[in-house]
Amino acid sequence: MDKKFYSHWINGISDAIDELDDKSLDVIFGNCARACSESFTKEWYMDEYSKAKDLDEFVKNMDSKFDSMNMRMSAPNTIIVEYTACLCPLYEDKFIDSPKLCQCSLKSLIINWEAILGESKVDVTLVKSILAGDDICQFKVEIL
Repeated sequence: MDKKFYSHWINGISDAIDELDDKSLDVIFGNCARACSESFTKEWYMDEYSKAKDLDEFVKNMDSKFDSMNMRMSAPNTIIVEYTACLCPLYEDKFIDSPKLCQCSLKSLIINWEAILGESKVDVTLVKSILAGDDICQFKVEIL
């Protein structure tokens, strides 16, 4: 198959995403986020966390890794994660530009944080989204 087929097919998915209810989006993006996390970020979080002496050091180390990602403690149990660009390849490659795609990033962050802190130990909230017109993507991670 050529790229034109995939481009049209994924555009169809993008259109469908905008029509789905929250429960359906949860199923789709839950699975997509797991695949994304398994491809790189989950292992990266686990590796960096194993090198840090505590959560504060982990956050500082993560903050220094990428120019387009900022991570900081905003309270003892709250971490702010910000991206100055949408790094999702589906967006970067101009396949999907729906703000609902950010739910995949949110779920991916949950998976990554639960990998280091334990299942059901975090709550992640999407605060700002580039795809929704904001200047950054911002997530609030609360340790429960």
